[in-house]
Amino acid sequence: MGWLQGVSVDALRVNQASSVLVQPGQALVQAAATVVVGVPVWVVYWLTSFSRARRTTLWFGYVLPVGVGGSLILAVVGASIVVYQSLVWVVGEPASTQAAAHFEGTPTAGACVIVGAMSWWYHRQVFTAATPERMEVTRIYEYLMAGIALLAAAIGVTMVFVTLVESLVPAAAVEVGTPGVNSLLSGVTLLLVGGPLWWVFWSGSARATRDVPPAGPGPPR
Repeated sequence: MGWLQGVSVDALRVNQASSVLVQPGQALVQAAATVVVGVPVWVVYWLTSFSRARRTTLWFGYVLPVGVGGSLILAVVGASIVVYQSLVWVVGEPASTQAAAHFEGTPTAGACVIVGAMSWWYHRQVFTAATPERMEVTRIYEYLMAGIALLAAAIGVTMVFVTLVESLVPAAAVEVGTPGVNSLLSGVTLLLVGGPLWWVFWSGSARATRDVPPAGPGPPR
């Protein structure tokens, strides 16, 4: 779905009107074919069957890592690409001075954010309905969400640190590749995307833990 939305936006851009029947058109057909094949399979196996199944370990094994976790990863990756491309265009060193060439993949990334967020929200609602009370699986969900966001933020911190170290190395000793400012912006991007998400999920988990009343004394022996 994200792919289809992205290439649709690409195909509608005015500055690509001369090639709309070539690359964007082919990508649109491929994305549409993927949706036509994938959506019915998902409807048959999930909406009409597995979504109503008994809440077993296998059921949570799909909803948590695939439905909720995979959707969040899709949204984080898409948001990171959008933010990074925007930062590079404004303060970095873009590979092209043409906005159409620089932001070529941005519509698809933006669509991934929308689709990922919608899929996360849907599976989150399904998960919430299956766990009306706070359970061990609820804590697993919170740790999974916080872990994904923390991983993105940690990669961002690492990239910023590596870029700062490389800036101290003589230019002749640095391998030619991505400009230093762009490498720094990629790390900053992951911090901007992953940091707030980690804080939201982790602080929510900590707050819920604090709100749980302490267990009473055990029965007299």
